[in-house]
Amino acid sequence: MAGDCSKKNKTYKIGIISGLEAFDEIAIGFKTKLRKLGYVENKNVLYEFYNINSNNEKESEILMKFLKEKVDLVFTFPTKATLIAKQNMRLTNIPLLFALSGIEGNNIIKNMQEPGGNITGVRFGGPDNAIKRLKILKEIVPGIRRVMIFYDPDYPTNKPVIKVLRPATTSFGIKLVEYPVNNIENLKEVLLKKVKTDKLDAILIMAEILTQTSEGFKAILQFAETKKIPVGGDLIFNANQGALFSYNSDMFEMGEQAAVIAVKIFNGIPAGTIPVVSAENHLQINYKVAHNLGIKVPEGLLKQAHKIFK
Repeated sequence: MAGDCSKKNKTYKIGIISGLEAFDEIAIGFKTKLRKLGYVENKNVLYEFYNINSNNEKESEILMKFLKEKVDLVFTFPTKATLIAKQNMRLTNIPLLFALSGIEGNNIIKNMQEPGGNITGVRFGGPDNAIKRLKILKEIVPGIRRVMIFYDPDYPTNKPVIKVLRPATTSFGIKLVEYPVNNIENLKEVLLKKVKTDKLDAILIMAEILTQTSEGFKAILQFAETKKIPVGGDLIFNANQGALFSYNSDMFEMGEQAAVIAVKIFNGIPAGTIPVVSAENHLQINYKVAHNLGIKVPEGLLKQAHKIFK
C-alpha cells in the first residue's frame, strides 16, 4: 500500500507545469504510474496541470498560485521551467520534482547523489545524448562533412551541449555550421536565406524548446526536404514526425520514473536527499525517410532501434 499508516488518509495536491505541449506525455506517464502505486486522482491525489508554452511570466504566476495553495509537490519539465520554478521556490520547503531537465552547467542541483535543497528528479543526458546523436548520424551517413544546427543561445541546455559538440565534430572530420536563433521568425529567416546558398549534408536537432515547437520543427523539416538532406532528431517522437532518426528518452517512461520519486517524497524522504536518476534512451529510425533519401541504414543500428517507422 502506498504511503505509511499515518498518511494513508491524506489527499496530496500536485502542481504540474509543462513548458511545451510536446512534453505533456511526461504528465500522462506520471499520473498513470502514481495510480498504479495507489494514488488515485480525486481520491487521494489532486492535480493542477498547466501548459505554459514557453511563457515565463505565466509560469511565475502559476507558481505563486501553487505556493499560496500550499501544494504538496511541484512537478516541472523541461529545463527552463525547472529553473524558473527553483528560483521562485527557493525560500519555501515545498518539494520540487523535475523531469527532462539538463543538469549540466545550470546549477539546478548540487550533485546527482545528493541534489540538495528541496529538489530532485529525472535528468536527461544533454551533452551525452548530443554526442551519441552525432555518432549515429555519422554511422548512417559516413560521408557527411557539414552539419547544421540551430539553437537559442539563451536556452540553458545549449551552452553545455555546444561545448562538447564543437570538438566532437572536429574529431569526426565534420564542420559544425551553427546558426543561433532567438525566435521562430528568426529561424525561418535564416532557413529562407540558406536554401540556395549553403552546401549542407545534414541537420542535427538540439534539445531545446524553439526547435521542438510544431512550427519550428516543421520549418526545419521543410528546409531539409528542399535540400534533400537528413535530419537527426533529438526528442523520441522526432523520427515519427519526419526525422531520419531520433535518440532520447521516452517521455512516458520519464514520467513514470518521476512518479516513483514522488512516492518517496510523500513517504517523508526529503527531496534533496533522493538521488537524481537518468532516463533510459531509445533509438528510433524512420526507414521511409532513409529510403526516400537513398540512405542505407546499417544493419547494426536497425537491430539497436527501439522502433522502426516504415
